[in-house]
Amino acid sequence: MSIIPLKIKLEEQKPLDLSIRQWRTVTKSTFAAVGEWWHSTIMPRHFEPGAESRYFYKRRSRVYLRRKARLAAAGQVEEGGKAALVFRGDARRALTQFATISAYPTRFTVRMIGPKYFTMTRRDPRLPNLAAETTRLARDEFHEMSGMVRSGLAERVAALRVNRTTQLG
Repeated sequence: MSIIPLKIKLEEQKPLDLSIRQWRTVTKSTFAAVGEWWHSTIMPRHFEPGAESRYFYKRRSRVYLRRKARLAAAGQVEEGGKAALVFRGDARRALTQFATISAYPTRFTVRMIGPKYFTMTRRDPRLPNLAAETTRLARDEFHEMSGMVRSGLAERVAALRVNRTTQLG
């Protein structure tokens, strides 16, 4: 069992009419929402057929691919052996089921518990770094996430401004 962290950091300017405390609350809630979205939407895409070309996975050896095809023909490999990161499906089940999302004023971190062979530091450099491949973002996903952060911040700041009361006298 290994823990795989994903850290995303974006920088935004604080509006002048918000206090530091309000800005931190707004950014933390925005990053928490984006982290949840990443885990529920983007993470499962890594286990789909064709993900190796989208996320630029390391090429698998011919021996491994032949073995996987043979076992897929016998029904022992999930997805018919077409998904690069799916063999028995243990990693997919473990990584997509549960995650702890920590949000901070400038970033979020998603911690997932994966199989023992999913480690952030590889023991054998010839083998693919499965944890790095699983947490990789495509360029369009990064732009989508940064857009979500910007729009989430704008919505939350607007809601704060509407709910603001002023005291007279």
